[in-house]
Amino acid sequence: MVGLLTKNKLLTVLIRKHVEDNDPNHQEEVFSELPPMDGKHAWMIAAGTALISVPVSFAYLWGLIQDYYEKNETFVTEPDVNMRLTTVGILNQSIGLTFCFFASILYSIMPRKRLILLGTVLISGGFVSAAYATSIWHLYLSLGLCSGSGAAIMQSVCVRTIPEWFQKQIGLAFGIQFAVTAVGGLTFPYMVVMINNNLGIAWTMKILGLIFFVTCTCGLAIIKHRIPPKTTVKQGFKQATDFRVFKNKLFLLFFFTGPIQLIGQYIVLNLLPLYATAIGLSGYHAAATISTMAGIGLLGKLLAGLVSDKIGPVNTYMIYTSVCSISVLFVWMFAYNFVVLMMFAILMGFFFYSYPVIAPPVTLAIVGFDLYPAASTVRGLGFSVALVGPVLSSYMENSNQNGYYFYSKLFCGLVYALAGIMCLIIKLQMTNKFFVKV
Repeated sequence: MVGLLTKNKLLTVLIRKHVEDNDPNHQEEVFSELPPMDGKHAWMIAAGTALISVPVSFAYLWGLIQDYYEKNETFVTEPDVNMRLTTVGILNQSIGLTFCFFASILYSIMPRKRLILLGTVLISGGFVSAAYATSIWHLYLSLGLCSGSGAAIMQSVCVRTIPEWFQKQIGLAFGIQFAVTAVGGLTFPYMVVMINNNLGIAWTMKILGLIFFVTCTCGLAIIKHRIPPKTTVKQGFKQATDFRVFKNKLFLLFFFTGPIQLIGQYIVLNLLPLYATAIGLSGYHAAATISTMAGIGLLGKLLAGLVSDKIGPVNTYMIYTSVCSISVLFVWMFAYNFVVLMMFAILMGFFFYSYPVIAPPVTLAIVGFDLYPAASTVRGLGFSVALVGPVLSSYMENSNQNGYYFYSKLFCGLVYALAGIMCLIIKLQMTNKFFVKV
């Protein structure tokens, strides 16, 4: 009798839950109790995503750290030190991009707090481990594998979290999140140089690890779900790996547009300091162009988010890639002195950091909210292609007879132009009207 009553009670609970889940009035009551989108809670979440994005600014620091290792002959007993140290930076960036695919899957099958904690441990642990590196392959594991995969986890969390909380101002929210990397690009280089000169590279790594641990832990305390997830691990995995998204021709086109545009971005980042010294400028002038571009990038990312909310993410992305192409072909191509080169750095600072800010809203506009998790996951598969840009550029310069990185600049400008044309095709496929928000 007791067993029968227990079964009847359980059956009653299951029937009630089924009715509640399928009752529109009950669902409306539940959603009315949720925090509003674009509200105060949402901006707190945006601040949390900005905090866990601070470690991404390491991309601005590796050049200084590599320079310290080479000047102090830290790994003097190893062959090809310059090439191997350069590989550390490339490995960090490539894993940070390609691991987004796996990080997005983890996001769907793990609690969000645990995933952020895992990313925090990987990032801070990677930097602390690098402090004790006695060989370059130690840096491959610590800064490349550990910190790179941790940064990918944080970016995946941001890309999946912000659309939960924002609708009308989603572009600005992503702009704030990614703008923090520019802040790091402005402040951290001076700190790294000072610590290197006074305490040494080991303390630089430990302090960076501590800073990233604090910022990520603060972000962990702030970030939360707007709608509590009800999916099982199996359902979450299926949702994140729903390759039906590739049946969407517009998404397939955008899937290739992003890596193509990032090829141009990495060419600019890697060649601009080299180009400055090639035309006779000092190392301080080269550093000034990079610092200026990073500083203007802070405003550029915020501006990209605001413009995206006003005229639409697809329109914004098309305009920004077009301006980058014009800047490379008609400003950088003829930049033979510091003034013109600084003009180019300012223009590119405003426009060439746009992809990470605008790509999530564009993806959302193309595939919709239901397929957004899968689209965010598979988008990471193509990112590693972007890292071949500097390699192709170096190969072309070996046969360059025109001087001043002519082929590299031409290739970079054409790559941006191709990305703009592809984005124009996406726009025209989405709407026949040219002057419409999309």
